[in-house]
Amino acid sequence: MKLTHLTLTALAAGALSLTACDKDEEFTRAELVGTWNVTAMSSAGYYEFQGQRSDDFSESIDSSTATYTFNDDGTYAVMGAVRYTEVEYPGTDSAETETYVEILDEEGTFTVSGETVTLMEDDADENGESEVFQVADFASGSRLELESNVDGMENFFGIDMRVVATTNIVLEQ
Repeated sequence: MKLTHLTLTALAAGALSLTACDKDEEFTRAELVGTWNVTAMSSAGYYEFQGQRSDDFSESIDSSTATYTFNDDGTYAVMGAVRYTEVEYPGTDSAETETYVEILDEEGTFTVSGETVTLMEDDADENGESEVFQVADFASGSRLELESNVDGMENFFGIDMRVVATTNIVLEQ
């Protein structure tokens, strides 16, 4: 079972919560507006089926032409491609490695409320799936590092699996 494309798609399809590193300043919409290049991304976690832990995995991008563009009018677009490597059962004798390329072409709307930014993909489902990120590092106008911890259910080919994962994303302008 594979985690759906390194959580990049989930980021664009869900919600993104940002907490500014300097607690004296509130993260603002103006700081997010612009085009951000995806320069690093990694994810690690495991799947659980019927209460039993199964496939452990780790993923990281090898290269990226992907960008996130946040506009003044509250719209955003994700364009480009990422090439990433996924390792199932990392650190074991049965480790399996695969490399994928994912083309990204997504659009939606976003809002900023305090230190929370919510992204909603134009064709998001009614369930309102979301993903919450904390800002691990922020340098205004140049670098944004996000971390997400996910613990939720996913349906893989008709089988409900619990996915527990941590994702780190670095965006640079």
